[in-house]
Amino acid sequence: MNDLTKWSLSQDTNLQSPWIEGIPGCGIPGAASLVEHIDRQILVLQRDGRYIVGYLRSYDQYANLVLENTFERFILDDTYCDEPLGIFIIRGENVALLGEVDEEKENQWLSQLRTASLEETKRIVREKRQATKAHLHDQPERVEWTFYDDAFF
Repeated sequence: MNDLTKWSLSQDTNLQSPWIEGIPGCGIPGAASLVEHIDRQILVLQRDGRYIVGYLRSYDQYANLVLENTFERFILDDTYCDEPLGIFIIRGENVALLGEVDEEKENQWLSQLRTASLEETKRIVREKRQATKAHLHDQPERVEWTFYDDAFF
Protein backbone atom coordinates (compact mmCIF):
# COMPACT_ATOMS: atom_id res chain seq x y z
CA MET A 1 0.00 0.00 0.00
CA ASN A 2 1.45 3.40 -1.00
CA ASP A 3 1.56 6.12 1.59
CA LEU A 4 0.57 9.31 -0.27
CA THR A 5 1.57 11.51 2.67
CA LYS A 6 5.28 10.98 1.92
CA TRP A 7 4.96 12.97 -1.33
CA SER A 8 4.99 16.72 -1.09
CA LEU A 9 4.35 19.35 -3.72
CA SER A 10 7.53 21.24 -4.52
CA GLN A 11 8.70 23.96 -6.88
CA ASP A 12 11.50 23.08 -9.28
CA THR A 13 13.64 26.20 -9.47
CA ASN A 14 15.24 25.19 -12.79
CA LEU A 15 12.05 24.35 -14.69
CA GLN A 16 9.69 26.78 -12.93
CA SER A 17 7.02 24.08 -12.87
CA PRO A 18 5.48 22.14 -10.01
CA TRP A 19 6.61 18.59 -9.42
CA ILE A 20 6.03 16.01 -6.76
CA GLU A 21 8.94 14.79 -4.64
CA GLY A 22 9.13 11.03 -4.32
CA ILE A 23 7.62 10.23 -7.72
CA PRO A 24 10.38 9.03 -10.06
CA GLY A 25 10.68 11.07 -13.24
CA CYS A 26 8.33 13.84 -12.17
CA GLY A 27 9.87 17.21 -13.03
CA ILE A 28 12.44 15.75 -15.44
CA PRO A 29 12.52 17.35 -18.91
CA GLY A 30 11.30 15.19 -21.77
CA ALA A 31 8.42 12.75 -21.79
CA ALA A 32 8.04 12.96 -18.00
CA SER A 33 7.14 16.65 -18.27
CA LEU A 34 3.93 15.69 -20.11
CA VAL A 35 2.36 15.12 -16.70
CA GLU A 36 1.42 18.81 -16.69
CA HIS A 37 -0.75 18.29 -19.78
CA ILE A 38 -2.80 15.31 -18.53
CA ASP A 39 -6.57 15.92 -18.89
CA ARG A 40 -5.97 19.08 -20.92
CA GLN A 41 -6.65 19.72 -24.58
CA ILE A 42 -3.48 19.59 -26.66
CA LEU A 43 -2.59 20.06 -30.31
CA VAL A 44 -0.09 17.65 -31.84
CA LEU A 45 1.67 18.43 -35.09
CA GLN A 46 2.80 15.12 -36.56
CA ARG A 47 5.85 14.55 -38.74
CA ASP A 48 3.61 14.02 -41.76
CA GLY A 49 2.08 17.49 -41.26
CA ARG A 50 -1.27 16.46 -39.76
CA TYR A 51 -2.79 18.47 -36.91
CA ILE A 52 -4.41 16.30 -34.20
CA VAL A 53 -6.34 17.92 -31.32
CA GLY A 54 -7.61 16.03 -28.27
CA TYR A 55 -7.52 15.59 -24.52
CA LEU A 56 -4.31 13.92 -23.29
CA ARG A 57 -5.28 10.94 -21.14
CA SER A 58 -2.04 8.96 -20.94
CA TYR A 59 1.55 8.73 -22.17
CA ASP A 60 4.60 6.54 -21.63
CA GLN A 61 8.38 6.88 -21.48
CA TYR A 62 8.56 6.90 -25.30
CA ALA A 63 6.11 9.84 -25.51
CA ASN A 64 3.43 7.62 -27.04
CA LEU A 65 0.19 9.53 -26.46
CA VAL A 66 -3.40 8.46 -25.81
CA LEU A 67 -5.88 11.20 -26.76
CA GLU A 68 -9.63 11.26 -26.17
CA ASN A 69 -12.32 13.29 -27.99
CA THR A 70 -9.79 13.66 -30.76
CA PHE A 71 -10.22 15.29 -34.14
CA GLU A 72 -7.97 15.99 -37.09
CA ARG A 73 -7.97 19.62 -38.15
CA PHE A 74 -7.59 20.49 -41.81
CA ILE A 75 -6.60 24.09 -42.59
CA LEU A 76 -6.74 25.26 -46.20
CA ASP A 77 -6.20 28.93 -46.96
CA ASP A 78 -9.09 30.73 -45.18
CA THR A 79 -11.14 27.60 -44.36
CA TYR A 80 -10.92 24.83 -41.81
CA CYS A 81 -12.60 21.52 -41.10
CA ASP A 82 -12.49 19.05 -38.19
CA GLU A 83 -12.81 15.28 -38.67
CA PRO A 84 -13.77 13.44 -35.45
CA LEU A 85 -11.47 10.52 -34.59
CA GLY A 86 -12.57 9.50 -31.06
CA ILE A 87 -9.86 7.82 -28.98
CA PHE A 88 -6.54 8.11 -30.77
CA ILE A 89 -3.04 6.75 -30.10
CA ILE A 90 -0.02 8.59 -31.48
CA ARG A 91 3.38 6.94 -31.55
CA GLY A 92 5.97 9.18 -29.90
CA GLU A 93 8.37 9.20 -32.85
CA ASN A 94 5.63 10.79 -35.00
CA VAL A 95 5.26 13.83 -32.74
CA ALA A 96 6.96 16.90 -34.20
CA LEU A 97 5.37 19.50 -31.90
CA LEU A 98 2.98 19.37 -28.97
CA GLY A 99 1.31 22.13 -27.01
CA GLU A 100 -1.66 22.96 -24.85
CA VAL A 101 -4.63 24.62 -26.58
CA ASP A 102 -5.70 28.02 -25.28
CA GLU A 103 -9.45 27.84 -25.99
CA GLU A 104 -9.94 31.62 -25.96
CA LYS A 105 -7.21 32.22 -28.54
CA GLU A 106 -8.35 29.24 -30.60
CA ASN A 107 -11.94 30.53 -30.76
CA GLN A 108 -10.69 33.99 -31.73
CA TRP A 109 -8.52 32.52 -34.49
CA LEU A 110 -11.23 30.16 -35.80
CA SER A 111 -13.73 33.02 -35.95
CA GLN A 112 -11.58 34.56 -38.70
CA LEU A 113 -11.84 31.37 -40.80
CA ARG A 114 -14.88 29.86 -42.44
CA THR A 115 -15.98 26.27 -41.94
CA ALA A 116 -15.74 23.94 -44.94
CA SER A 117 -17.42 20.59 -45.56
CA LEU A 118 -15.41 17.51 -44.65
CA GLU A 119 -15.87 15.87 -48.07
CA GLU A 120 -14.73 18.93 -50.01
CA THR A 121 -11.76 19.50 -47.71
CA LYS A 122 -10.63 15.87 -47.94
CA ARG A 123 -10.90 16.00 -51.75
CA ILE A 124 -8.67 19.10 -51.89
CA VAL A 125 -6.16 17.61 -49.43
CA ARG A 126 -6.05 14.37 -51.43
CA GLU A 127 -5.40 16.32 -54.67
CA LYS A 128 -2.61 18.34 -53.04
CA ARG A 129 -0.95 15.18 -51.67
CA GLN A 130 -1.15 13.48 -55.10
CA ALA A 131 0.35 16.56 -56.75
CA THR A 132 3.19 16.54 -54.23
CA LYS A 133 3.83 12.82 -54.79
CA ALA A 134 3.80 13.34 -58.57
CA HIS A 135 6.28 16.20 -58.24
CA LEU A 136 8.58 14.11 -56.05
CA HIS A 137 8.26 11.17 -58.43
CA ASP A 138 9.44 13.35 -61.34
CA GLN A 139 12.66 14.19 -59.50
CA PRO A 140 15.76 12.19 -60.48
CA GLU A 141 16.47 9.26 -58.18
CA ARG A 142 20.11 10.22 -57.86
CA VAL A 143 22.24 13.20 -58.60
CA GLU A 144 25.04 12.89 -61.10
CA TRP A 145 28.18 14.60 -59.87
CA THR A 146 30.89 15.67 -62.25
CA PHE A 147 34.36 15.98 -60.78
CA TYR A 148 37.32 17.26 -62.73
CA ASP A 149 40.57 15.78 -61.59
CA ASP A 150 42.56 18.79 -62.71
CA ALA A 151 40.45 21.19 -60.60
CA PHE A 152 42.15 20.03 -57.40
CA PHE A 153 45.74 20.09 -58.70
